[in-house]
Amino acid sequence: MQQKAFCTEQLLEAQNELLRLNNYISAIQTKITNALFLVVSTPTVQEEEKPDLMDYKEVSKEFNIPINTLYSQVCNGEIPCIKMGGKRTKFSRQELTEFYENAKIPAKSQILNGTKKL
Repeated sequence: MQQKAFCTEQLLEAQNELLRLNNYISAIQTKITNALFLVVSTPTVQEEEKPDLMDYKEVSKEFNIPINTLYSQVCNGEIPCIKMGGKRTKFSRQELTEFYENAKIPAKSQILNGTKKL
């Protein structure tokens, strides 16, 4: 009889321990779910805002303009740019966007995405 009581007591302790562990696991699952939600809903640096100053390669890629054309436009003063001293030239994303939106001859990217026509 004493052995049965001992087994019953152990079973109750084990059951209580399982309930505590189950509660602990549920709390961890909730924390993981909340953390995943934050990760998924928080925009990355790339999505938030691109840096405003760009170099020749970045302008070429974003506006779909050959680098040689950019060099020519800078040389002829046809495109807004910032001379950083020496051979470094930077372009303001905002100024270029406005420039190409108002340009009489649209950038290739504007023709390709359908915002302007020749």
